[in-house]
Amino acid sequence: LAHRVLQHWDFADAPENLRARIAAVCRQEIAPEWAGKMAGIEEELAGMFQTFTASEPYRELQRATILGREVPFVIPWEGTGHEARGTGRTQKEGSRGSQLAARAGTPCVVMEGVIDVVYRLDGKIHLADYKTDRVQDSEVSVRAAAYEGQARIYREAVSRCLGTTDVGVRLIFVRNGKAVSV
Repeated sequence: LAHRVLQHWDFADAPENLRARIAAVCRQEIAPEWAGKMAGIEEELAGMFQTFTASEPYRELQRATILGREVPFVIPWEGTGHEARGTGRTQKEGSRGSQLAARAGTPCVVMEGVIDVVYRLDGKIHLADYKTDRVQDSEVSVRAAAYEGQARIYREAVSRCLGTTDVGVRLIFVRNGKAVSV
C-alpha cells in the first residue's frame, strides 16, 4: 500500500494531503475481508509517511526531476540470476524468454523487475527503491547490505537503458526516513 501511495504522489504537494491519498489507496486496494482493519492500516501508513515527509530523502525527491515511477525493465543477464537473491525475477533456460535470448546470442538468463522511482538531481541520474522494512535506525545499514544484489541489477538496467554509467542507487527506508546509497 505504501508503494501505491508513492506511485502517484507529487513530492511538491503539501504533506498534509497525504492523508487523503492514503485513504483513497486503502479504499481501492484493501480486500473486503480486511475492511474492518482499514482504520488501523491507514493510521500505520499515516505515521510512516509523517516520518518520511520530514526526512532528508524526502527533501531530495522534492528537489529532483522525476523521470519515471514504477519503471519496468527486462534485460539479458550474464549469470544464473541467483545474485538477485529473490529480489527480481529471472527466466532461465527452457523458458520462452531465455530461448529467445539464446537465439539472439545473448545470455540465457533474463532479469526483470520494477524500479520504484528514477530521477535526475544535480545533473546525475539516480534510482531509488522504497523499503518498508521494520528495522531500528541502527540496523538500516545492515539491512541495506541485503539488497546490494538488487541494487546492482537495477543500476545496470538503468545504465543500459539510458546509456550512462554514472547512476546513483538509494534504498529509502520509508518508516525510518533514512536512505542508504548502495
